[in-house]
Amino acid sequence: MRKALDTLALRMDGTPASPNTVARKRAVFSGALKYAVELRLLDTHPMSLLSWTAPKMADEVDRGAVVNPDQARALLAEVGRSVPELEAFFGCMYYAALRPEEVLHLHEDEYERPAQRGGWGVLHLTGSTVAVGRDWGDGDDTAEDRGLKHRARQ
Repeated sequence: MRKALDTLALRMDGTPASPNTVARKRAVFSGALKYAVELRLLDTHPMSLLSWTAPKMADEVDRGAVVNPDQARALLAEVGRSVPELEAFFGCMYYAALRPEEVLHLHEDEYERPAQRGGWGVLHLTGSTVAVGRDWGDGDDTAEDRGLKHRARQ
């Protein structure tokens, strides 16, 4: 069991997986083992018999891979010149750290304008709009409204 858990902490190339990936893989593996106990293929859940923690990863950000404020302003200015309707889209992603599907879901009434010009406003997120394949959605539309990721719908 310990060997299986250690393997879950690795990527296919043998390098360490991210903590979120390890947690997700461990949860799926635990669910499969729980199901095996339910089907009486195992007497007990094997993970309950050992104490295992995922290896720690350095949470260091590679500054060369992240856009700095000057670069962001230059990128947004160029987007504004080339495709003006996307400037606010990418601005929301950079300045408010929104996911693309959260920006797609924004409505005018969810933006609380700043009290003074040049100040910061407030975005009241109510959901996300996800692009899905035609075969995977509930209807003919390829866009589906959902709740915010990792949050209850309300």
